[in-house]
Amino acid sequence: MSDLKNNRKKALSERDWDTAIKYGEMELKQDPQSVKVLNDLAYAYFNKKDYDQALACCDKIHEVIPTEDLKVLSDKYSMRYMRYNEVLGEIYYIQGRDKEALEIFDRLKVLGSYFSKKYSLTAMILIRQKNYEGAAKEYTDMLTNCPRHFKEATNGLLDLVDIDPLNEGTYAGLRHQARGLFNKISASDSNFKDIKGRIKTINQPTGSGREIPEAVMVVDICESSRMMDLYGDSATYVIKNALEGIMYPIFKDKKSSFTKGTGDGFLVCFPNSKSALDAAIQVLESVNTYNSNVADGPEIHLRFGIHFGEVRVRPDGDRHGTNINIPFRIEGLKEDDLVVVKDGISQEEFPSIDRIFITEALHNDVLKKGNYNIRYLGLFEHRNITGMHKIYQAMTGNEK
Repeated sequence: MSDLKNNRKKALSERDWDTAIKYGEMELKQDPQSVKVLNDLAYAYFNKKDYDQALACCDKIHEVIPTEDLKVLSDKYSMRYMRYNEVLGEIYYIQGRDKEALEIFDRLKVLGSYFSKKYSLTAMILIRQKNYEGAAKEYTDMLTNCPRHFKEATNGLLDLVDIDPLNEGTYAGLRHQARGLFNKISASDSNFKDIKGRIKTINQPTGSGREIPEAVMVVDICESSRMMDLYGDSATYVIKNALEGIMYPIFKDKKSSFTKGTGDGFLVCFPNSKSALDAAIQVLESVNTYNSNVADGPEIHLRFGIHFGEVRVRPDGDRHGTNINIPFRIEGLKEDDLVVVKDGISQEEFPSIDRIFITEALHNDVLKKGNYNIRYLGLFEHRNITGMHKIYQAMTGNEK
C-alpha cells in the first residue's frame, strides 16, 4: 500500500496525471472509501478533462463524509485533501451551473487563503451575471486573503473596470487600488500583460472631457456561454466575426460616432436617436437573414438597449457617465424586473432575445422622426440609478 501511495503522490507532484490515476485506482480497490485517494483522483481526472470521472470521485467523497463543514474536515484530513471542493466548483463553473458553483466557492471561504479560485471564479460568474459590484468585492477579498495571487486579483480588477468602465462611483476606488498594485507588478515583471499600457489606462483622469448629446446603444450576444458549451470555444469567435461583418457597415452608414467591444457585445454611439434605432432594426433584420442560412452551427441572437442623453467624452474618445450606464442596464433586463402597469405587458409576454429596448428619453426624442412600431413594456428599476423608469420596445417582427 505504501508503494502505491508514494507512486501516486510522486506522479501528482510531477503532474503525470495518467500515472497518478493508475496508482490511485489501484489503491482505491484496496480502500474504496479513502478520502485522500478520491481527492487526488478527482484532481487528476479534472486535469485530464475527464469531468465525469472527477465528478464521480467527488460524489463518492460526499457519501463517505457528508458534512459540509470544511473547517472540521480540513482539521481531520489536512488542507490538501479539501481540493476536491475546488475541483467540483470549477467543473460546475465550466458547465454553466453557476448557482451550484457559487455554493461550493462560498463554503471554501472558511479555509482562508487556500484555493484562491474560490474568489476569481466567483468573480467570473458574477461578471457573467453582470453583477459587477459583487465581482469587485471578490477580487478585493482575494487581494486581502490571498496576497500571493495579487497579480491575478489586480488583473481581474482592471479587466472589470474595462468591462463596466463607466460606472465612476463604483470603480473610482478600484482604479486607485489597481494603480498601486500594478506599479508593484511592473517593478517585478515589466512585461506582465502589457503592464505599461494598463498603468497608462488607469492613470487617465476619470472626470475630464467634454459632454455631448448622443444616442447610446448597447448590443449583447445572447447565451454566449451556452453556445461555447454546445459548439466549443471557437463559437463566440465565429459569431462575433459574423456579427461584426453585419454590423459595422450598418453603423458606418448610420454615421456612428464611437464603437468599442464589451466582451460579449458592443457599445456604439450615434449623433441622434433615429440613427441609433434605425441601425438596431437593420442589424436585427440582417441577423435574421443570416440565421435562416445557418445549417449546422450557432445562430446569432441579440439584445439591444438604447438611450439618449448627455455623455462625457474622454480625451482618448472613450465614453462614460450615467447616460452610458443606462443602456447597459436595460439591455439585460429580465421578466422578474418588470413592474406590471396599465397599458404595459405581462411578465408572460416579456421577450427574452432578439429585442430592442429603449428608454423614455429615446422614445420621446424619436417618436415623430419615423414610422416605428413601439410598445410600452412597463416600469423598471435600474441598479445604482434612482427611481422607476419607463421602458419601451421597438418591434421588428423577429422577437422571441
